[in-house]
Order: sequence, then C-alpha cells, then structure tokens
Amino acid sequence: MSSWKQVNLNLIAKAIGEMVFEENISLTHRDEYYCFTTSKNINYRFKGQMSLWGWIKVDPLSIERNDLSATSASQFFIDTQEFSKMSDITLAQFIEEMRSTLFADLHLNHEVSADEFIKLNFLDSQQLLNGHPKILLNKGRLGWSTEDWKKYAPENGPVFALKLIAVENSIVKGERPEREHYLSLVTDSRLSLIEQTIDLSHYSLLPVHPWQWNNVINYHFQNEIQQQQLIDLGETSFHFSPQISLRTLNCIENLAGLEVKLPLSILNTSCIRGIPDKTVELGVHISQALHTIINEDSFLRQRVDILSETAGINVVSHDLSQIEKAPYRFHEFLGVIWRESAMSKVSEKQTIILTANLLYQDQHQQSALGAYIKASGLDAASWMKEYASVVILPLLHLQTQYGIGLVSHGQNVMLILENNRPQKLVIKDFQGDFRLSTTAPEKTKNIFGDLFNRVTQLPPEHLIHDLYTAHFVTLLRYVGMILNNQGLLSEHRFYQALSEVIIPYEREFNCEKILSRPIFEKILVNSVRFAIGYGDSANRPLPLLGTTINNPLHQVTI
Repeated sequence: MSSWKQVNLNLIAKAIGEMVFEENISLTHRDEYYCFTTSKNINYRFKGQMSLWGWIKVDPLSIERNDLSATSASQFFIDTQEFSKMSDITLAQFIEEMRSTLFADLHLNHEVSADEFIKLNFLDSQQLLNGHPKILLNKGRLGWSTEDWKKYAPENGPVFALKLIAVENSIVKGERPEREHYLSLVTDSRLSLIEQTIDLSHYSLLPVHPWQWNNVINYHFQNEIQQQQLIDLGETSFHFSPQISLRTLNCIENLAGLEVKLPLSILNTSCIRGIPDKTVELGVHISQALHTIINEDSFLRQRVDILSETAGINVVSHDLSQIEKAPYRFHEFLGVIWRESAMSKVSEKQTIILTANLLYQDQHQQSALGAYIKASGLDAASWMKEYASVVILPLLHLQTQYGIGLVSHGQNVMLILENNRPQKLVIKDFQGDFRLSTTAPEKTKNIFGDLFNRVTQLPPEHLIHDLYTAHFVTLLRYVGMILNNQGLLSEHRFYQALSEVIIPYEREFNCEKILSRPIFEKILVNSVRFAIGYGDSANRPLPLLGTTINNPLHQVTI
C-alpha cells in the first residue's frame, strides 16, 4: 500500500503533467529541473521527461515547493488556482473530490508484481487498476461514504447481491429482458416462485445496485412503489463484483455469463454515472448492425468481436419525465443494460484484457505491458506492431470505410491475447460511446436503417477524435512513456513502430493522413471541471478545445 505522502506526490506529478498539456501551466527549464512560479512567488521545480506530445512525465520524488520537498496536493491546487482559474467555490469542491481520490489511492494495491498481474483474469486484473489516466481526480465518487467505498469500490474486490425489483411494463422504456436475462440474476427455481406472484407479461425484472436502491430509488420512486408499479422482490440469487467502471458488474457464480451495467448516481470523473434514458435501448440494435458489418467485411471478420448488448431498459418517474431540462441525473436513476461477458469470448488458450491493463505498474515500477512483451518472446517494437494491426487498424477501418466511431478509451477497447501476443479486438458500450459520421457511406445507412438517424452523428473531422484523442492521447501517450522509462522502447521508436503499420493501411485504403496528419486539435477534459464546477446541468459536460497538437505519428515519419 502507498503512503499518504506518496499518493499526494503522485497526484501533484500527474496534475503538473496534465495542466502543462492542457495549457494551464507554462514551464521554464533550468539545468536538470523544470519549474514554474506563481504571482505570489511560490516556486515549484522538479525533474521530468518532456514527451513528443508536449506533456511532461514528472518524477514525483523530485517535486519541490519553495526549495522544500512538496507534500500536499491540496496546497498545490490552492497555489495554482491562478492557472486553473477555478472559483473559490469550485476549488473547495475540487479538494473535496481530491480527498476521496487520495483516500482510494492510499488503499490501492500495487504489491501484485507485473508478472503476477498478467496471470489474473479479466475481472481481478481490473480491480487493481489506477483509474482514468488523464482525469486528475479519477476516484472521486462523490456521494459515497467511506463505508460505501469499503462495500462497493472495485479496488476492495467486493462481492454482493443486487436488489431485485419488478417494474410494470407501462413505465418501462427500451428493449425489455427475456427469461435468459432473468436467469443471470436468479436461479430457475427462484424465477418459478416469482412467476407465481408476478405476471411477467406485464412486469420486467430489474437488478438495482444496493447503494442506488438505498440512496435514490427507495424515495424517488415511492409513488410507483405505493401504486404497485414497482415491487420489491428482495435480492438476487447470485452475487456480483464491480469492474473498474464501478457500475458494470460480473456474476461471481458465472464469470462467462451476462454482465449487467447499472446506474450509480454518484459523480465520478466527468459526470454522474447514470444510464441515459434517450439511448438505453440503442445498444441492442447497434450490436446487431455491427455484427452484420463485421461478418460481411473480410478485413474485420477475423480481427474484431463485440460484447453485444442483449437488453436495455430505463424507468423515469412520471413527474420528472415531464421536466425536459431537469438535471440529466434525474432521468438516469433507474435502468439496466445486459451484455455479453468478455470472458465468454476466449478459449482456454486465450486471455482477454482491457487495454487499460497495459498501464498497470507495480511498486517497483515494472509494467504489465513489459511483462506481456517478455512473456510473448517478441521485442517491444514487434509487439506494438502486432497491437497496432489488431487494435488500431480495425478501429480506423470502421471509421474510414463505414463512418463508425467508438470512443476507444482503455475501458471500451479490449484485447484478446494468445501466448501473450495480440490476437483480436473486442469492443463494447454502444449506447453512450458510439457515434456515426454525417458522411457515412450508403452501405452503413442501409445496414443501420431507421437506427441511423437515432444515433449521434458527427462530421468526420470530429469523429476521428473517438480514435485519436480517446486511444492515442488518453492511452498510448502513457504506454509509450512507460516503455521508454523501462528501457524497452524509446518514445520516438514507439510511434515509428505504430506508423509502420498505420501508414501502409492509409495508403492501401486511400485514406492518407487520417491518423498521420501533421496536426490535431487538442481536447481538454480537466479544464472543463475547472470551468464549470460542480453544479447541476441539463446535459452531460462537453470537452473544451485547446491549441493544436503536433502529431507524434507525423513527427517520427518526417
């Protein structure tokens, strides 16, 4: 476990790097140190490595404040308020969220060695991850007490039953579940008992996260409870444990069975973690369309699989449903998405991981990626080329040939490994993180049919950020530096290796300079929180634009 000073220093180091990247802080370079000074003559200096991205990887132990070793992350954010431009109210709330993050960081287990980590299964490995690499406060979980953290946070490996309710179909929106979905929650004999008292042609069974039931549903839906439109059925027969995303859970009794994704009305990273009522049912139809595309495309057929969403429903209380521009969280209290489990996609000889797993580092700073590379028998450049072929090219192909974008961050993009080598891409989360191009070809429109106009559409120059910003800026930016710092592959050679796979694809499919163009827009995420604070809004927060990025993929090929 980490010390309190260490988790503070780690957060300061991360904050400096991201605030430099998002243009909040400007640095000067003197001798072996980088530094900046506030208007109150508070000086920070530290050692670090400047990346091709214009981001700096800071050595936490080197950070000094006014020539003394830095110790306090809250003091850092107070010192740099003139750069973040947070109001006093926002800064105080930011520090509240920071304290929750540091509390979780303090208890995060880094004692599992990288070599041991790569042997863990899909769920157990996630529960050791550090969270969103780019967002400063990635375990804020505002709304949870320390007791809630103990019961439900993934880093504690909790196992718990879910609340089970029946909801009258007249107030249910979406693609309703069937018997197979209910059997992911209760035994066959229990379901038969329920059917003796509940007419399942008029009601749907829903699991509810126990925290959500106790803190939200039991009073927000009391009107529906009193009218028997919502019936409390106790707990599920089976027990569940959370993935790193908190609200997606796997059944412990059947890890290859259906996953469930549930609303949690707590603020974590960028937003309140509900399930949007407007898109909850789209994932089922998008899954079907994607299967058609993949099966009909020879380039994708052997490279890509998906976690199909098989049912998705949402319930909004009658009174709140009439308030169109209520805070978005009020429309996202109650719902569920069922989807295939990642562990149902692999053979005995294969493993499946989140690409976020590549960021794991143990207490000796050895990385999971380094362990995978070593165990594969490949050199680092060859392993990354295989990764680019298996992960990046299919995502690029979906965009360039079909106008399909998935926000491909480290939790949405999974990798099947065989003998520790990249074998296949698996993607998920199609109701919230899926978009289509406004210039999508006719073949895509024909496959999606009426669904096409119900899915969020972006112009292609914006859609590319679902791959570039979500995967390169938010994941590979850190992966390249990890390999660099372990002496496995220089950052320059890292992007060369990726380019040696990407550029031939762009030429073959006549889409040159899609990923390898010289300049990209810079999407800011932490600056959004600095600017908007913590108040309610009718819509989820949107990112901001900074200046441009000199694309590393272009820099290494000039």
